[in-house]
Amino acid sequence: RTSLGEVLELAGAGGVRFCVVDVGSVPLPLAPPERQLAELARLCRVLLVGSEFDVDSEMAALAAGVAGCCSNAVTPQEMATVFDVVLKGGIRVSKAALPRMLARLQEAAARQAAANLTDDGTAFDERWSQLTRREKEIARQVADGANNKLIARHLSISDATIKAHLTSVFQKLQVSGRLQLALLLSSRAERVGSDS
Repeated sequence: RTSLGEVLELAGAGGVRFCVVDVGSVPLPLAPPERQLAELARLCRVLLVGSEFDVDSEMAALAAGVAGCCSNAVTPQEMATVFDVVLKGGIRVSKAALPRMLARLQEAAARQAAANLTDDGTAFDERWSQLTRREKEIARQVADGANNKLIARHLSISDATIKAHLTSVFQKLQVSGRLQLALLLSSRAERVGSDS
């Protein structure tokens, strides 16, 4: 067994890319675990494993930057899937915590959208008008949940071209990724219809 402090040292030296913390068996040091988990999550991907996580604990861990919380009662196949998702940069959110996570993301997106818009919504309209017809088409498909491969196949262009268009879309609309893009466009559905 390795203490969280020891793992922090290894991660700080670049020796850890992914860390699974068994919250039931790893001896936590005296400092607040949340602060140490946040520091560890800044240095590498962290997955917490334990008997059960209540929604509040899971949300606190996710807010600290942990990539997910998982019951140690899952099957080896389910755990392998969770590892794969986390290692690829995704997060693992339980079914119980998902509604609260989505609500918080929608609230954050609404706050961000409100901060980016003038009273009459012209700031969004101006940014949307900067997108090319193809960028708008790709942005709408992302907002509908399509992945890059599906969009590329539908438009008969390469995955690399989709990625390039999305990078441009993210910059022009001032969003950090697909989720923010989807939330922003869903809140502006009447403005992004099917115009060119």
